[in-house]
Amino acid sequence: MISLFEYSKIAFRLCRQRWHWWWNRDRINQLQDDVWLALRDGQFAIAVVLLEEQLQSYQWPFQIERLLFKRDSRPKSLSATLELLGRLWRSQFLLPHQSFYAGIAMTHSALLAGDDVRLGELRPWLESAAALDVLNVSFESERLVRNRESAFKQCVSARCCLLQCCFAEKSPDKAYIAAIGRANLCLLEKLNLAELSADVLYRSSSNLVRGLLALPLQSPELERAELQLKRLQSTIDQPRFVRSRRRAQENHENLISQALRVLKLVNDQRLNAAASLRLDLIINSEASAVRRGAEIWSYQLESS
Repeated sequence: MISLFEYSKIAFRLCRQRWHWWWNRDRINQLQDDVWLALRDGQFAIAVVLLEEQLQSYQWPFQIERLLFKRDSRPKSLSATLELLGRLWRSQFLLPHQSFYAGIAMTHSALLAGDDVRLGELRPWLESAAALDVLNVSFESERLVRNRESAFKQCVSARCCLLQCCFAEKSPDKAYIAAIGRANLCLLEKLNLAELSADVLYRSSSNLVRGLLALPLQSPELERAELQLKRLQSTIDQPRFVRSRRRAQENHENLISQALRVLKLVNDQRLNAAASLRLDLIINSEASAVRRGAEIWSYQLESS
């Protein structure tokens, strides 16, 4: 539990920050207006410099995060969006979580555009963020961590994003995809769910489940996966998750229930039905190449 002293420090820091924003509100508003004008005119380098000034001079993160997390705030052109996100991803001045989500957003946009050059550039970074080969990934004491700043959520998001990239390849690597499933299974088995805030765990659960579904349907590890899904389901049904469930835009509970239904279909030897439902759940991209690759992977996996 947070001490009164720590709480007082946090409250003081927030008050001082808000006073700083109020005192500099005219300059901050002008910078934001200039960013929208630069984006409108396709001057992405200038827009990023202005965004960096907001962050460096005034600790104002809101316009950057609006561009990162609200797609309708970005340029309508996909090529322009990729240019903007690429400059944000390479910026040396963004906060760590902002740089991370710039990379995730850029990856999803590159998948939509079928931009193999950018996907190749992002792949080493994405694999490092996914940490598939790190057996003892630790996420202790994240109960007070903000959703976007959670290292756990970032790891899970990177793995799900990497999974979509694997599907988009001409010949999906079955072994590598299965490794994502095993990594998420290992993560869940070692994870103390109580160490994560309700918001972080709830908002991460869908991507966590999507990664888990990368395991082959006839894998002996599915029994362990089922135990972890039931543990996750019972955890987010606790009272501390009520607010997170109400605020979330995605129904994460439903995806967990559907994943458990996949495993029940497997237990009932209805493998075709299980594979079809899993395909609908595991895809997290609108890119046609992702669906096509996922269908090829599913067919080859279950027919082998």
